[in-house]
Amino acid sequence: MDKANQRLKQIQNIVEKQKHVLILPDNAHVVLHGPDALHGATTITIDARRVLKFRSLPREAALVLSALGTPFEKNNPVPKYSVLELFACEGIKTPITIPDLWAVVYTLWTLLHTQEVMPFVFAPSIPPNDAETLSSYLLNSGLARHALDPNVPELFLLRGTFWQGAGSGPAWGVTSGWLRRPIDYAAFPPRWGEQGDMEKHRAYVAGIERDPHMLPLIMSWDDERMGYAEIVWIKENHVAAYVPGGAQDHDRGLHVLVGEEKFRGQIFSQSWFRSVTHFMFLADPRTARIIGEPKRNNPAIIKTSVDAGMHIKTAFYFPYKYSVMTCNLRERFFKEDMLQ
Repeated sequence: MDKANQRLKQIQNIVEKQKHVLILPDNAHVVLHGPDALHGATTITIDARRVLKFRSLPREAALVLSALGTPFEKNNPVPKYSVLELFACEGIKTPITIPDLWAVVYTLWTLLHTQEVMPFVFAPSIPPNDAETLSSYLLNSGLARHALDPNVPELFLLRGTFWQGAGSGPAWGVTSGWLRRPIDYAAFPPRWGEQGDMEKHRAYVAGIERDPHMLPLIMSWDDERMGYAEIVWIKENHVAAYVPGGAQDHDRGLHVLVGEEKFRGQIFSQSWFRSVTHFMFLADPRTARIIGEPKRNNPAIIKTSVDAGMHIKTAFYFPYKYSVMTCNLRERFFKEDMLQ
């Protein structure tokens, strides 16, 4: 019985030291194991394949970008963060690949999402040539940068550039993107207050798809359809005339409808609203503003918008409704921790 209890305790310890973190765009599962007793290091695995280890070192670093050579260089409000050490897993002979490193960065930002920057160093267990290749990728892609002070040895990963898509895509061989597949949009419940049969709705969506200033989307939650959205170019939309100061060339707008009752409420709305906002900023790097125009008498969607990072810019009258104009800025969306 004692041996059985000891074995059960060993299994419990293993399970307790495992943490499922995220699912990558190619559906691979990232799991953390540890920290181990030897180095206090946590192992990152992708579909049970060991990729890399990391641990916190007993020192901190800050990315100081101004006041160098003045008393404020050492005495300033810039936050200091624990320095991470990244090192190779024992027994793994093959070099760390660029896609695996991107997945590691994704994992670390999922864990440490409240930090604006993440100082780190490569451990000596990673061969110098490999470390140089990985550092070059991080620096050239914009995922990381050096400090201005050449005496600071750490590289600094940047939260804002990661969430804007840096380091991903065909140029880097990294799979990162949104699901693209043919969808029968009209199989979804009818849109905003519209009446008519399915043929009418199919004709409507077909017209939207032919319109270069609009993009119709189906939103899904774990592959279950839950909402319909239309993304527009504001400058080519009727709301442009109401934008204070005028619409900018690459402003985007959003109309959205959540058709399934079980997906309504703040628990879900904050996830899908921020996800769609994220998509609109990623779709065109020139887009600096996302603009909405919900009804003034719809406090639920206004609250959802504000909670997701938008602010109320003004109120105005369409010929058919009284609206508020909401706005989300790229700078704020990626500067702050908006994706958690």
